[in-house]
Amino acid sequence: MQDTKKIQSPKYRVFGNIDGARYGDIIHQARYCELLFFKADSISFLLNGAMQTAKKGDVLLLSLSDDFFCENEESADAIGLHISPEVLRSLSTSKSDLTKLFTYAHRVENFGHAFLDKSVSTLRRIHELAQSDKFGDDVLSRAELSRLLVEVYDAYKNSGKKKGNSNEQRPANTITARSVMDYIDINFTDPQLTLNKIATAMFFSASRLSHIFKEETGESIYRYLTNKRLKHAHDLILRGSPVMEACSSSGFKSYCSFYRLYSKQYGTSPMASRPNK
Repeated sequence: MQDTKKIQSPKYRVFGNIDGARYGDIIHQARYCELLFFKADSISFLLNGAMQTAKKGDVLLLSLSDDFFCENEESADAIGLHISPEVLRSLSTSKSDLTKLFTYAHRVENFGHAFLDKSVSTLRRIHELAQSDKFGDDVLSRAELSRLLVEVYDAYKNSGKKKGNSNEQRPANTITARSVMDYIDINFTDPQLTLNKIATAMFFSASRLSHIFKEETGESIYRYLTNKRLKHAHDLILRGSPVMEACSSSGFKSYCSFYRLYSKQYGTSPMASRPNK
């Protein structure tokens, strides 16, 4: 490996084969979402227990909970981007929720060599700007990152239309509980995250999405979201975070509600869970 230095803020970074130099292994990291672009044929990888082989131009999105391993990672001709949920949310607006991109996680698509070349060029630009100390280049790096995410999202969305969907609404058999979990895993710290917001991101009605999720998992979307928030808060408290900070950092709007749910879940109060000094 020629170069393993970090080339971006830990919140987002380019990795893989960049102009013949290697910047980090092609290994999925659980705290990041990931975009991966394959620049050659016959690259084997293991995704959630299933072996697959990529061809040039393939694009793969990975969510936080995916299990991914690329064979011959040091020689694989691929380039990717790690991006944290915090950055995804910070780049999003009320009209353009960039976290929606990862509702397409686990789905390999090929948008052609021209799209690949353009995306790799943008990644190279993100990389160069992130290394620069010139005034404004950090802002331009985030702008290029936003553009890349929008272009990949549009490519995935339009790919679904070309395959027979007449509009953005997904047929019932194309949505899974895993897609809902992926979206929640990225956004659960947002106190405004609700069932209706999740359903809108999935292009489904709230009632239909709730039925699909309950049928596949045996629990409600609300329960999954609440448990995710409680576990996050519990982990923060065990690491010494102030209780009120753990509450707000985990997406709870009301401390009273958090206290009640936490005490029921863990059999003790949040304050009593703090490690002894």
